[in-house]
Amino acid sequence: MGEYFVACVGVVIEDDKVLLVREGKNVAEGTWALPGGSLEENEKLEECVDREIEEETGLDAEARNLIGTYVMEGDAVNEEMFVFGFECVSEDTELTKREEDSVQEADFFKIQELEKLNLRFPQLKEIVKDSTKANSSHLKYI
Repeated sequence: MGEYFVACVGVVIEDDKVLLVREGKNVAEGTWALPGGSLEENEKLEECVDREIEEETGLDAEARNLIGTYVMEGDAVNEEMFVFGFECVSEDTELTKREEDSVQEADFFKIQELEKLNLRFPQLKEIVKDSTKANSSHLKYI
């Protein structure tokens, strides 16, 4: 049995555009993803996603609503992933270049553009789609 990975991702939408980060030095270098990452010890889910968005993009975002809980096939590192997707808001939309190696850049994309991007996990489109539905909190296998 392989490793299970628990992660939180944030969906920040501004002017019908969604915030994505381009992965840096890891197994998925160059692919795009929702900002997010793994829980730290004794960290709440909302704290995790707020911290990850700030670390990866410089935005001071706040997790507002749980979009859903997703079980996804993993990658070369993790066989199966449990992902908590949160709707997040930020008063500030000015992205800041981060010094860490895990993210090359961050940018806002029109939701329709997701089909054309090289996404780390194609299932992330489903999380963004679910974020546009009212009261969409659920457990979903994708």
